[in-house]
Parts: sequence; C-alpha cells; structure tokens
Amino acid sequence: MSLSQRKLATYQKYFCTKLSPLHEFDPGDGHTVVLFTQQSFDREGERSSFRLMCPCDLHWKWEYHQGKKRMIALGDAYNCLAKEAFRVSWRARLVLQHGADWKSMTLADALHDIFVRARRGEYMGEHNPGMLYVQDCETLLGTTPRRIELQPLATQDLPKDVLVPRQVTSLLLPSREILAACQELTKRKLVQLSGMILVPYQESFRFPAVMHHTFAQMIEEPLGWPNGDAGDIFLHDLMKKIALQTGWQKGEDVFGPENTPELEPKWRVVFKEKWLAALHPSLIDPQVLDKGRVLAYIPIDQWVRWLTSITAEITAA
Repeated sequence: MSLSQRKLATYQKYFCTKLSPLHEFDPGDGHTVVLFTQQSFDREGERSSFRLMCPCDLHWKWEYHQGKKRMIALGDAYNCLAKEAFRVSWRARLVLQHGADWKSMTLADALHDIFVRARRGEYMGEHNPGMLYVQDCETLLGTTPRRIELQPLATQDLPKDVLVPRQVTSLLLPSREILAACQELTKRKLVQLSGMILVPYQESFRFPAVMHHTFAQMIEEPLGWPNGDAGDIFLHDLMKKIALQTGWQKGEDVFGPENTPELEPKWRVVFKEKWLAALHPSLIDPQVLDKGRVLAYIPIDQWVRWLTSITAEITAA
C-alpha cells in the first residue's frame, strides 16, 4: 500500500480505530485512494463501517489546547478529486454487476435493492460511507437529476439576516422520478427520507410530502436555500412535539391513508390556497420574506387546532 504506514498507525491510535484495507485505487497521478473497513476499539463486536482515505486524510499538524494534543487536518479530504474518481469507478463496477437486474425491476424496487445492500454492509459508492443519499442511488440507477437556477434578488428592503444569492446559482436536485420511487417505498413502509438520506422506515406522525417540502423551504430560504437539513430538523422536532401532545402515531391519523405519504391533488390545491392562510396569514403574504420565523413562533396548540380542522374537513368531504 502506498499510503504512509507510519501515518496510518498514528491516525488509528489517535482515533482509537482499526483500519483494514479492502481495495486500492490509483487515478493515475499517484494520489492513491484506499477503501478501508473501520472498527472502533471500544465497539468490538459491532459491524464495521467503510472509510475512504487518501494522502489528504494524512496531512495534519499538531496543536495543544488546554494541555491536550490535538490533530488538526490540513488536507481537503472531503472534496478530494481522486476520491470522487474512485467512487465513479466503484459505481461503474456495481452497475456492471447489478445493472441488468435493476433495469428489470420497477424504479422503487431497484432503489430498495440498493438500500438493502447498503444496510447489510455493502459499499455502494456513497460519498459519505454509511449514509446513502438519494443522489448516490440516482447515479447507480441512471435517472437524470433536475437542474434549477436560483436568480439573484434585489437586496434593498430585505432584512439584514436574510441571505440571497448574488449571482445566478445552478443546482442539481434529485429527479422527480427518483423522489416518486422514494415516496412509493415510504408508502410501503420500507424506507423513509431524512433530508435526502435513505433510512429505515419508522412509524411516526408526519406531514404529507408537499406540506413537509413547503414548510422546510420556508425555514431554509432565509438561510440561503437549500440549506442542508435545517428545514428537516425543524420539522422533525415539530412533528415530535405534535405527536407527544396529541398521541397521533402516524400521518394517517390526521390526513387519512389516501393522503399519506402525499396529499391527493385536490387537497394539495386546498393546502396552498386555504390551509396555509388558516395556519397564519403571513405564510401566503408575498411581502413577508422570512416565513420561517413565522413558522418558528406558531405555538404547538395552534398547530394542533389547525391539523384537527384539516382532519374534520377531509373526513366531511
């Protein structure tokens, strides 16, 4: 192995972990990437995880803080181009092995197959090993991501803490096809999304997809949308509080099975045109730029009354 054995030993000692090499990759410039299994010393018996390492991970300096020696990373290991070349090569190999089977399945079943393989300990070319993103699966399944452009806004009259793009920003988002497959797996209670990470399904109260997305975007826009998992974190906490106060255990308890995990088309229109204003008029006011702040200050009791009225309206229809 061309990675420094001395530095690898230091790394393992510092992080109390054992690294075992599985596969080595050289992109052609000598910047070697190695896929390791990783096992923490204090968690023997637990299943090991994967870790991609290259010279970027072994570039550090030592600093002392309050008498303790700390390792300070100097390399940009997260954005390393050699690692991305390795992931591209690994995914291509997976497609050769399993691509014909995935094409014979529905998109939802192929997505679930990838999820199951990752859960049982196969490396599926994830950017962050152990965290299977929708984008990772899209690369394997060949669907085409959506490209959107964020246009800069006029900044006069905006609050100082509202961030806006200064130039046109191009973003790649998961395709509607792959997101529909995720919804299908959620409806079948196999997989759910945490942000854009696929995780095992857990029964809990949750908003239908269009409501979740709308509220998450309201939270994230003032922070410079899209802003990581800020919206999902807010909604996870909110839905947990609502469930604790009401005893609702799943979305069906409020919206009915026909509106979970997504509202029927007629109710999506009602949500946009009526229910949002009923929750708070500012949520449909174009003059209110920071709607996330409005959401954050709505009391739980008000959320519960709002949801109860939605249940009554759906039931009466």
